[in-house]
Amino acid sequence: MGLTGALRGQRLAEVRRASRILIGNPQRLVEQGQLAATLLRRHDPGAVLDYWAANRVVLLAVHRARELGVSDRAWDEAAEELGEFTRAFGVRQELAALQVTRVLAREGMQSLVLKGPGLAKRLYGDVALRDPSGDVDVLVSASDLPRACELIASHGWTQAP
Repeated sequence: MGLTGALRGQRLAEVRRASRILIGNPQRLVEQGQLAATLLRRHDPGAVLDYWAANRVVLLAVHRARELGVSDRAWDEAAEELGEFTRAFGVRQELAALQVTRVLAREGMQSLVLKGPGLAKRLYGDVALRDPSGDVDVLVSASDLPRACELIASHGWTQAP
């Protein structure tokens, strides 16, 4: 049935609220975790999973729902499959980020990798608790930006518009 057919109105509002509690600040999870658990138990696990997938929060939401004692076999299977992919993808992203920063460093430019697998590991303890992103964000000084773009383009990468 999918997200649009299964969750509307009050059902959607409840799953949205529960999900925000799950993926938000850990203190909020401590304070409102039982509310989130109650709300999740009211709804079809497949519809909840569809909602999480549409919002790219499957891994963290499943992990935190388990901490509250709420689980479903379909959630576990989806999280396991996505987790394996995310870990492998994370390694490729970290390698790409390292390559970009090395190219820039060879030209005397300082850069900083933003977000990505490294931050996910520091924040969540596991790269696989955040759904993968399709890009690598690298910060350079404004004065270096034109040359940095040229350099990374010459190595096959593209910049986001």
